[in-house]
Amino acid sequence: MTDRPAAAQGAFAALGAQVAVITDPANRRWLTGFTGSSGLVILRDGVAELITDGRYTIQAQAEVRPGVRVTTDSRRTAGGLGEHLAGHSGPVAVEADHLTVAQMADLERDLSLISWVTTRGVLANLRAVKDSDELAAIRQAFAVADGAFGELLPEVQPGARELDLALSLEGAIRRHEGCGLGFESIVVSGPRCALPHGQPSGRQLAVGDLVTIDWGATVVGYTSDCTRTLAVGQLQEPGRRIYQVVKAAMEAAIAAARPQTLGKDVHAAARAVIEAAGYGANFVHGTGHGLGLEIHEAPALGARSEDRLQVGMVVTFEPGIYIEGYGGVRIEQTGIITEGPVEILSGLPTELQIC
Repeated sequence: MTDRPAAAQGAFAALGAQVAVITDPANRRWLTGFTGSSGLVILRDGVAELITDGRYTIQAQAEVRPGVRVTTDSRRTAGGLGEHLAGHSGPVAVEADHLTVAQMADLERDLSLISWVTTRGVLANLRAVKDSDELAAIRQAFAVADGAFGELLPEVQPGARELDLALSLEGAIRRHEGCGLGFESIVVSGPRCALPHGQPSGRQLAVGDLVTIDWGATVVGYTSDCTRTLAVGQLQEPGRRIYQVVKAAMEAAIAAARPQTLGKDVHAAARAVIEAAGYGANFVHGTGHGLGLEIHEAPALGARSEDRLQVGMVVTFEPGIYIEGYGGVRIEQTGIITEGPVEILSGLPTELQIC
């Protein structure tokens, strides 16, 4: 997208606001390029003005895209918002999905002459379709994640602790020139594989265990997201059958993901495979989600999602089966929606690996 402020302004104008205040950090970065932790953006006349405090003046000037104005406000931005909006009497859009109730109350109190338009997901919807630079960063984030996982594999053996594997994976991501973790890595084993978002523990791997590893790397702010389930030494039933069912469900979701397809229909394709195998009650989450500057972005691939896939979206496909007391399997691929088949971003195999 060559002119993000203009596109954003048009989206807010369609909701009746010619001015918008952007407070979501990911939206702020997408609009301006600024990576600091403090600041907001006022969007008007097709121009983005970044307001930050003195700690970030030099950084902001170096990072912002051409055409973005930088203003320093020692009151940490929000306190001086009234002055920055002085003279404006029309509606001003705010991001209701980011502001707290208390912050909104303060705005209404301090700027009583302004009418506020509360919006949801305006910039999230624009961000869902990635441009060529964003796709390049995401591809690189997957290359980093793949390389780090290959380095970790020899450590997946009996006696290894989940916590140690997670730590090794983080170090490997850094060694492969990732900027950092996309999110806190999930490493769970044995019965703990029944926890879709389980945190690594001191549990030691044993022969016959399933091990689920969910990880990602960031490159210039853009993230990757991968999941693989491995077996330690050997794998008996029902683990082998569950693995094949989940793999088939993931492949069905990928095959269903075409431009203009609804997110709920992609989810339905994966769920149908799992339900047919008798594990419908053990698939407890959506099939996938978009990713980019954040690990969870639009579109959603879930049971009620009316999000429509478009060329250039990056989405995950990650069905799972989770059985309390036994464990579980999740396998995840991520791909770019194209006019043809989905472009899969990870080069790692999805066949069962015995470590």
